[in-house]
Amino acid sequence: MTDLTREEIDAKLEANEARRDAMFATINGKLDLIVERLESQIKRIDKLEQAMISLKSTVIITGISSSIAIILGVAGFNATLLSNMTATFESGKETATMQYETRRMAQETNALLKKWKSGSINKLRTIKSLPLLNFTMSCYCRKNCEVLTCKPSTGRRDRIPKHRR
Repeated sequence: MTDLTREEIDAKLEANEARRDAMFATINGKLDLIVERLESQIKRIDKLEQAMISLKSTVIITGISSSIAIILGVAGFNATLLSNMTATFESGKETATMQYETRRMAQETNALLKKWKSGSINKLRTIKSLPLLNFTMSCYCRKNCEVLTCKPSTGRRDRIPKHRR
């Protein structure tokens, strides 16, 4: 083999350096393209994160609003149901009281009617002793009888001398 001179070695080294520099320049160019692409992807990811944060807050607000609406709806329904049940119960109590009073008054009236039919009591005094109800007593005997009208608002009993026809 022949010995290389210093100039030849320098020339080879310079050629190798030039190839290496060209290779590094190519690699740097490719890396610059990769970095550019990564930066554009990072920007897209940042925009997507902002959209996700906005979407996340929207979902949270919607969930809270829906929960509150459901709770208030159930509470309103419960209050309405309780009110209706209470009103029904009170109505039943009032109805029972009125039925009891009606039965009691019917029994008293039946007892007075039996006494009246038997003739053992004075008929006009019996009418006057009835509870103050809104009624008009009339006679069907076609005589000029005394008719009694009771009005509960005034508590007065008025005698009307003639029949109303």
